[in-house]
Amino acid sequence: MLLVADNLQLTQPALARELALQDAAALGARIKALVAAGAEAIDINTGPLGRRAEEQLVFCLETAAAATDRPLIIDALNPAAIRAALSRDAANRIIINGFSLEPARLANILPLAVEFNVEIIGYLLDERSQVPLGVEEKLGVALALYEQALHAGLRPEQLVIDPVVAPLSWQDAAAHNRALFQVLQRLPDMLGFDVKTAASLSNLTTGPTARRHKEKLEQAFVPMLLAHGLSMLLVNMNHKRSVSMIGVCRWILDEGVFSWQQVEALADQRAQSDRSHGAR
Repeated sequence: MLLVADNLQLTQPALARELALQDAAALGARIKALVAAGAEAIDINTGPLGRRAEEQLVFCLETAAAATDRPLIIDALNPAAIRAALSRDAANRIIINGFSLEPARLANILPLAVEFNVEIIGYLLDERSQVPLGVEEKLGVALALYEQALHAGLRPEQLVIDPVVAPLSWQDAAAHNRALFQVLQRLPDMLGFDVKTAASLSNLTTGPTARRHKEKLEQAFVPMLLAHGLSMLLVNMNHKRSVSMIGVCRWILDEGVFSWQQVEALADQRAQSDRSHGAR
């Protein structure tokens, strides 16, 4: 499972200032810190860019490319800005995030993945941008996404499906997330190949509450996602307990030789994380 940092929300005040000033040193340092914390890919969520959209997204891409050789995920709504960024992606490391059955995204964003030969994340949202509730409804949207992607010229292996984690604050969150697990399990059989999947862990705990509460919920949710074969997880890398849990789960599932020394090292990392939380 690919661990993706979703910390670069460029609408955050500090990041927005760095973007406005084109402070490559500060933004690059942030990205290097995320990689040092264990990020295996970086999600760049631009939010609604203004009149300088193309210039700003290209700046973000070039800064990130200089800071790391990891895959870069562009989470943007402006097709012209995405095109500009893809045009500068000499190493072909960009993943587009993303499209759905919404007509505008089908018409303007999906074709960019085909033109530039990159992967793209498809959300299980219907034409009205609504999240279907039941398993069959979700699978129906997944099939429609797959068919639209193939019709546009995308290769099956370039499609990444995001079943959409429901925030626990939603009234029907439990039903949504139970269905999500079944979707992850059934997608390969339905589509006939080992389709890649993605999810945002931060979605689960959206809302105003203490980090320690969010991390407890995230730590419970991570093993469920891994058990159902998720291939890409977007995570707030500052949630160190959640990141530690991901490492433990992946290590247990690893086919390497078991070692109690590794257990002790993981325990030491967890204790250090707990001390840093206590200091706050």
